[in-house]
Amino acid sequence: MQPIKQDVFILGSGFSKDIADFPLLGELSKKVFDHIKSELKNSSDQLLNSYITNEIPSLIKENVEHFLTYLSQNYPWRNNRENHLFKAAYQLTSEAIEKIFVQYEKDNIGLLYKNGKFENIKKLITHWRNQNQQSLLSIMTH
Repeated sequence: MQPIKQDVFILGSGFSKDIADFPLLGELSKKVFDHIKSELKNSSDQLLNSYITNEIPSLIKENVEHFLTYLSQNYPWRNNRENHLFKAAYQLTSEAIEKIFVQYEKDNIGLLYKNGKFENIKKLITHWRNQNQQSLLSIMTH
């Protein structure tokens, strides 16, 4: 039996950047942390603010993917209180990402129609789907 030959198209983060001006990881990280700082500045939760500001290494806070991974781990040196604070920070970060992408979508959806990219994307996806059932992978890189 011959193996089935199939094309696979891989779309990286540059694809969404090009078609809708969505942020790449560096841009997203900066926007997320700016949003978090703003949220915490207006919050009464000084303990969470202190942990994010003082207890989490700066290098981890430069990359939102690393930050979320760090927050989601139950490291043995953390006590229950710290784990709850980190879960709260994870939730705050997730909400910030959602708000940022919703805003990007609102701000940029018109670009897709205005510059004709939306029609081109529809044609491309239809072509891929109709031509031998090709697979489409989307990969986030940093």
